[in-house]
Amino acid sequence: TGWEPIWVQVTAAAPWAPRAQPICTSFGDQIFLFGGVKQGNLATGFQSTEIWTSYDGKTWNMTGSAPWKNRNDLFVWKHGDDRLFAMGSVQSQFYGTWYSYDGVRWLVPANSCPLVYVDVQAAVYYGGYSLVFTAGCHDNSNSKERAVSCSSTMSGPYQMENRVYYTQDETTLPWKLALRSFSWNDGLNQLVWERIPWSAYTDNRVTVQGEYRWDYSVEVFEDSLYVFGGQTKKASRDLTTGAVQHDPDGSIRFLTEYANDIWISKGLLPMDRVCLEKTQFTQSQIYASMISQNCPTNRGAGNNY
Repeated sequence: TGWEPIWVQVTAAAPWAPRAQPICTSFGDQIFLFGGVKQGNLATGFQSTEIWTSYDGKTWNMTGSAPWKNRNDLFVWKHGDDRLFAMGSVQSQFYGTWYSYDGVRWLVPANSCPLVYVDVQAAVYYGGYSLVFTAGCHDNSNSKERAVSCSSTMSGPYQMENRVYYTQDETTLPWKLALRSFSWNDGLNQLVWERIPWSAYTDNRVTVQGEYRWDYSVEVFEDSLYVFGGQTKKASRDLTTGAVQHDPDGSIRFLTEYANDIWISKGLLPMDRVCLEKTQFTQSQIYASMISQNCPTNRGAGNNY
């Protein structure tokens, strides 16, 4: 007993040249195929600019050429029902954005700024926002938390972490960085700003600086966001106590592992639920605000996950 999928080849050779990593999406009543790395570009990883469309998956027509040139990382996704977004990098860590209402004619947003110093891992539309999931380094010493070049050593202040950028309408608004969540630490008597918990989650233990995840997948299913698998760089911990282990030179000992865990989220928590700068918070203000806004008392507010 059981089921077996049956596949039918609709064409042995599509009119577009053989390629790896093409981006496909349905939009309107057509299937779109964007880019792909042709055999002659395998060394550079440059994506083709060709745009192919089909009404039935069998007959294809080249309907245009995209404006992005020499991009080696490409993402295309639907933003709502009326437009497509595209994001591609120049070599690495410099991502431009385009949008289109028909999938063929592409425009650069008027106020668009490239995402720099990050590696984009996934892009989806959820809850009225386009969300871009990244890995990169940020200056977390102030409220701007700008992306920066990573420190040259593991002891430096700027280490890789997972962050999410968002926009409601990239045609007019630039990408914004979702802030990190926080909790109150009674022992330290201060706010503790947290990394995304799935960065390198280990048995309910808080992540440490330098832990992050990459090569994971993000999907929207029904009314939730899901994060699946990937690779993680995480600190080695004592199996009994959970204490972070260090090498003889005092640096944290890190491990690289494949992950098979799944995370779920309901998306962004609006920042206007707590309207103070994070440097202004006191413990009493946090609890008073959370209670008045019906927030969980062990979590902070902000555009975060």
